[in-house]
Amino acid sequence: MRLTVELTKRLNSLMKELSTVNFRELASDFNQIISEADSQSPPQENLQDPEYIKIWFRVKVEPLPHYVPTALLSCLSTKNFSCSAYQSLVAEFSKREHHQHYYYPDYNVYQHFIYPFLMHHNNSGYWCISSANESEWMIKNFGVYLRFAPITDLYRLYPNFSGLKVLHLLTPHQIAEMMLLPLPTPPEKDVVINRIFDFLFESPYERQLESVLSTVAYLSYQDPAPCTVYEPM
Repeated sequence: MRLTVELTKRLNSLMKELSTVNFRELASDFNQIISEADSQSPPQENLQDPEYIKIWFRVKVEPLPHYVPTALLSCLSTKNFSCSAYQSLVAEFSKREHHQHYYYPDYNVYQHFIYPFLMHHNNSGYWCISSANESEWMIKNFGVYLRFAPITDLYRLYPNFSGLKVLHLLTPHQIAEMMLLPLPTPPEKDVVINRIFDFLFESPYERQLESVLSTVAYLSYQDPAPCTVYEPM
């Protein structure tokens, strides 16, 4: 409540000056309020509370311009959120992307918040995995930012991850990476490639077969693809 009251007082003051202040100046003042160092991130005692995190996000982050400061994202990645609080925050970031009506989500959210947070907690033995379902884990922990995760990140962050179980959630680029890059868990590469082609050929247009093959060709310029990639073609 203290956070809400503080912000409301400041906003009321700004609104009274609206008639004499142009919108650019108003936006600058408002952004200064939002980004004050002493109130940027949630208080330590509320990091376990998903409902508080939702309120904090809507007051402190929602009004910001599209690109959230990387310093704030990096700060959030170091916080000791509970898994449910972290997942609430990812959901709020994802909703914000939708409401902003931007075509492409902010990559910085993945690079400076999501991946560092999950990596830090995984290294601490604190896995944000509530079930053995890879699909649920991906949706809850990555939201709309899943598209930015290299396939190797997904294998690194989820014990015994199997991309073959979640092909319907992967981008053409991630699927192409599965075909080309060494994966840490079974099955063998030729099995992976054959299973991927089976998936793509079931519905070539909807599953973006052409985009997958184009990405394979592009990535192969950097690291030549094994012959097994081309055998089913």
